[in-house]
Amino acid sequence: YTLHAIAGKKIRIIFDFFEVEYSSDCRYDALIINVDNYFRYCGENLDTDNSPNRTITINQERALLTFTTDSTYTERGFNFFWESFQWIVSTK
Repeated sequence: YTLHAIAGKKIRIIFDFFEVEYSSDCRYDALIINVDNYFRYCGENLDTDNSPNRTITINQERALLTFTTDSTYTERGFNFFWESFQWIVSTK
């Protein structure tokens, strides 16, 4: 998936659930989020081990998400929604 934010805005990804085969290096199954460098996520519980946080903020207008699998074990998978948002800077 390629996510494109509205011009001048950033990307926020919010996961409903994430259950992908765990391994210490996410080599079997993984969700890869590629911005300037890439992040590999796997595991069965959000906010733990190699799993993503429930909310991920990407400080750019574009992100590429790729899912890879070795097809040996079947887990529930993942579900997310995303949105474009504007940083609000406080002047206090």
